[in-house]
Amino acid sequence: MDVMSRGSILAVDDSTETLELLGEFLQTAGYHVISVTSGPSAFKVLEHSTPDLILLDIMMPGMDGFAVCRQLKRKKRTRDIPIVFISAMSEIDNKVEGFEAGGIDYITKPFQQKEVLARLSAHILNRQIQQRLQKEREYFQALADATFEGVAVHDATHIVEVNRTIVSMFGYRYDELIGKELLDLLAPEYREMASTNILQQDTAFPYMMKGLKEDGQRFLLEIQTKTVQWQGRPLKVTAMRDITLRKELEHENRTLRTTLKDRYKFGEMIGKSPEMQCVYEFLTRAAATDQNVAIYGESGTGKELAARMIHKLSERREQPFVAVNCSAIPDSLFESQFFGHRKGAFTGAEYAISGYFEQAQSGTLFLDEVGELSTLMQAKLLRVLNDKMYTPIGAKTSRIADVRIIAATNRELREQMSAGHIRRDFFHRIHVLTIKLPPLREHKEDIPLLIEHFLEQQTLDVEHSNIPASILERFSAYEWPGNIRELFNELTRYLTTGQMELSDAHPAEHFQFKSLPFLQSGWSLSEAVDAFEKFYITQSLQKNFGKKGKAAVDLQVDRKTLYKKLKKFGDI
Repeated sequence: MDVMSRGSILAVDDSTETLELLGEFLQTAGYHVISVTSGPSAFKVLEHSTPDLILLDIMMPGMDGFAVCRQLKRKKRTRDIPIVFISAMSEIDNKVEGFEAGGIDYITKPFQQKEVLARLSAHILNRQIQQRLQKEREYFQALADATFEGVAVHDATHIVEVNRTIVSMFGYRYDELIGKELLDLLAPEYREMASTNILQQDTAFPYMMKGLKEDGQRFLLEIQTKTVQWQGRPLKVTAMRDITLRKELEHENRTLRTTLKDRYKFGEMIGKSPEMQCVYEFLTRAAATDQNVAIYGESGTGKELAARMIHKLSERREQPFVAVNCSAIPDSLFESQFFGHRKGAFTGAEYAISGYFEQAQSGTLFLDEVGELSTLMQAKLLRVLNDKMYTPIGAKTSRIADVRIIAATNRELREQMSAGHIRRDFFHRIHVLTIKLPPLREHKEDIPLLIEHFLEQQTLDVEHSNIPASILERFSAYEWPGNIRELFNELTRYLTTGQMELSDAHPAEHFQFKSLPFLQSGWSLSEAVDAFEKFYITQSLQKNFGKKGKAAVDLQVDRKTLYKKLKKFGDI
């Protein structure tokens, strides 16, 4: 048998005769033997050599075998080398002390060569097997650590091994994860599904769930599981991938494609004006996160439509969107409507009713006219937003509130807060991202697109081109205090009755300006003419919904002349 295949032995004994005897029959058996006569000499050898086993005498001058053993077990380099005591001391107490010092066997002198060879062979073989297993474990651990996926090995419930990715992904220490239940790494609402689909069977495709970090933070995961045989028993290998960033990029890509494909339309929102382009950009950014949003806008500007667009583009799009009119909820019914109640919770509660938080679970809760909530209702709502928990009336246990809040108002919440109508802590909880929808009077160039969109939704046989120019002029001149809702109502009235109820001046009156307040004294005639031209061209463009061709006809100039004027005056 090859010498190196049997292993190496360090023999430590103050008796040279014993060392010669051991060296002779051990080398004959195929072992490589290093002999020293003291503990300090053994330490020097071990500085540059790592034998498979150490044969250690006990009674040696200066430093006995027990002390040598204890010191070797304290050093990282030598702590795993098996130590076999060989001594003429046969008392039980000596053997016990040897094992307590860290020895794995005890051979009594005089010894039988066959017995020594049998014992040493078994110990060295076990050592070599452990070394091979350790190398394999380190190799596979390196492979597992090299992957971007988190890998957890577990039995029916508890984790037995993880890679470094899992450690960094969830924020626990390695030793905290070993023995921990795998389900504890998932958000509570996903544990039942995981228990059925992950722990009980292999997964043919990845499941999307939410992980729960050590600090309570949630994040999106893809999870897939396979059964393997490990150390003679079936275990599960679960791969976990943090897909939070990927999903955000997918959302940004999807929303970007949507906006680039048709910039005059963003979902159900219509308009290609710069004001609306800014709104689309804000909605896109809001949809890529899970932060709370406050939407500002006058009545009729489409605040709920904007909220639905954020939800539709967000990660929660497959979950419910629940709209709540906060102005219609009295203090006495707040808890019942938001948290729900159990059957018999109070007089008249004949049925269990789910509240808005339960209806919107995992989705979006839209709080319209949030500024109408009383400070008492704000305090109750704030507690849920902070704790992510609520308790239905009559229930004994709390429930998780996993919802995204989108609030809308036609009031200035900061002013409401200064006046004491909005709690400061509540304001900062809902006022994370803000979007302001422009009133229609600030983007009148979108009126033709809005009219066209409205007519496409109607069953009436009326085309945009059949609406008289005089009516379109009146629409352009009108200030629309009721915004898009008023525009659609006015269109409905006109198409069904042929009448309108606009209260503003007619276009003819609109352009009969009695003074020119923009003119300044001290201007030259040339400067005054330029100022008037700019003003008059602006009025014509507004009258013709920004269409330069029609404005040129209205001004009785050719397009080339109009374009030169526009270039001269800059953006109008």
